[in-house]
Amino acid sequence: MVGAAAVIAGQSHLTYSLAVIMLETTQSINLFLPVITSIIVAQAVAKLIQPESIYKKAIKMKNIPLLPEDVPRE
Repeated sequence: MVGAAAVIAGQSHLTYSLAVIMLETTQSINLFLPVITSIIVAQAVAKLIQPESIYKKAIKMKNIPLLPEDVPRE
């Protein structure tokens, strides 16, 4: 489960929601620290290798219009 959480975190760049989903799936609070640690490490490595998530790439490939992350205040 810890490895699965790390793989999903690396591809999708999800953090808290993924940790909650994995812990709800296993129903084991003993896996909390290993899951959180693996998610944080996987996300840090993934951002070094590939700054965009798989979802952002799919949106760009389909040319779906989105607002930019920093919207002007005007």
